[in-house]
Amino acid sequence: MIRRGWTTALGSAYLATALVCAHGCERKERIVDIETPRTEIEVDRDKSTGKVDVDITRE
Repeated sequence: MIRRGWTTALGSAYLATALVCAHGCERKERIVDIETPRTEIEVDRDKSTGKVDVDITRE
């Protein structure tokens, strides 16, 4: 009896964690990805809102 309750509780916790992780994921698509020897430029767009993020990394 205890073993079955433990398994059910563990399964419920796993399912709840999976649902929270899936709901919190941002849906983005990479529009531009440019890599040079000293600079990297990435442009991403959020599929749900259309917001554009530009990330420039220099070494």
